[in-house]
This record gives sequence, structure tokens and C-alpha cells, in this order.
Amino acid sequence: MRNRRAILFFLALCGAAAAVLLLLPVRRSPSASVAEGVSVLAAEGAETLEIDRMNAGGGRERLGFVRTGGRWR
Repeated sequence: MRNRRAILFFLALCGAAAAVLLLLPVRRSPSASVAEGVSVLAAEGAETLEIDRMNAGGGRERLGFVRTGGRWR
């Protein structure tokens, strides 16, 4: 018990680090969203999707998605 201050300092430092890690925002996976004009039933059987959308500059943008392993990429 000769190093009581060092041990208490180390424990306080570990507690502060744990508190900081717990308070940091956790990065979550993107949530599912429903696109206009595509029903859930229509997307169920599809293996590929192409979506045209308007971008912020007023132009159009085409997005392509492929289902691999049950997930859209």
C-alpha cells in the first residue's frame, strides 16, 4: 500500500476515460428509408434497382443498387 496515491490516480484516470467513451456518440448504421414510387413488394423480388433523383444543383442523378447476400449495396 505504499503507492496508494498512484493507484487512486490510476483508478480515477480509468474512470474518467470510461466516462468519456460512454458519452461519445455511437455511430449507428444507416436506417432503412422508403423511396417514393417503389413499393416494398416491388423491391422484394428485385435483385437490382436504379433510382433517378434530383440533386441539390437542380440536375438529375442516377443511383444503382445491387442485392448481394440479402443486403443492398
